[in-house]
Amino acid sequence: MTCGGACRPWWPTTVAAHRIGAWLAARALVLTVGVVIAACSSSDGLGGMDLARQRDGETYPGMRRDIVGIVEVAPDGCIGVKVDDRSYFAIWPRESEQDEVVRLPGGEVVAAGDRIAGVGALTPVAPLVADPNGYWAYVIGFCAPGAREILVLDTAGRG
Repeated sequence: MTCGGACRPWWPTTVAAHRIGAWLAARALVLTVGVVIAACSSSDGLGGMDLARQRDGETYPGMRRDIVGIVEVAPDGCIGVKVDDRSYFAIWPRESEQDEVVRLPGGEVVAAGDRIAGVGALTPVAPLVADPNGYWAYVIGFCAPGAREILVLDTAGRG
């Protein structure tokens, strides 16, 4: 079948159309990069992820004891506690929140370098990461890869 010279492709063939297509492709790339950056950033601007805190319906094994330590913020934005000269990634009390600092359930605010006191346990990582697709496998894999135990805080306050 011939068109008698009147056939035109369905796609744009003019220079102006190519420029518009390039402009649209560039805008789509900028939008995609913006979405990816927003998805990978935490709400606190520190990088990393939101504060790791105890989750409803979960229990955390380990012998509970009094904990005194210093709040630490890793370069990736993960927040831990240094106890007895050893740094641990921390799971904070359930109602804790994070913005530029950690807001504890009682309303107290702590940041890197602050001394805290509370009750908690050194908890083995293995039971928490048993499901390789689970929440804790993701969080601990990001914040404490290779750790054998982490600190779970049941209560915490300025110490």
